[in-house]
Amino acid sequence: MNIVKGVADLIRRTSGGQTGESTSGSQPQRFSPPGPKICFSEVGNEAVLNTLWERYEKAI
Repeated sequence: MNIVKGVADLIRRTSGGQTGESTSGSQPQRFSPPGPKICFSEVGNEAVLNTLWERYEKAI
């Protein structure tokens, strides 16, 4: 039963309180979901793409 209550509380917190229940005080801080991890091979054209992708990720 505690697991169900814990999951329900987690869903309630991450949904931003849209379930009709009021949250006390401040709004919960929202984070964007992590993006997909892109992996390229170390051989051939994918090795070039891997290098370019790593440079792109470091630049942003």
